[in-house]
Amino acid sequence: MNLEAAVGLVEVQTFQGPQDPESPHNYDLVLKPPFPNIEIVRWAPPGMRKQSIPMGPTQHWYTKDNRRLYVLQRAATKYWPKKVAVEADVLSAVPNALR
Repeated sequence: MNLEAAVGLVEVQTFQGPQDPESPHNYDLVLKPPFPNIEIVRWAPPGMRKQSIPMGPTQHWYTKDNRRLYVLQRAATKYWPKKVAVEADVLSAVPNALR
């Protein structure tokens, strides 16, 4: 399946989570893609890895699955300016394993 076709197959649902105005996790919609969840990992540059949960300003989410990320981003732009979420699988990184 090509990427543009996959964008057209992404379904959308209304977010069913708590609606707390103070929470950074208030979403309007949740994307349901036609493929398994995207895998993400928390990563920080060398020398900045001493920070622990919660994420600090030097830690970010990364994925090596650019095709799925592209599809999800394209699908989310259809609903802008609404806040859109997607379910992701968080992986544990082995130090020095991500290059």
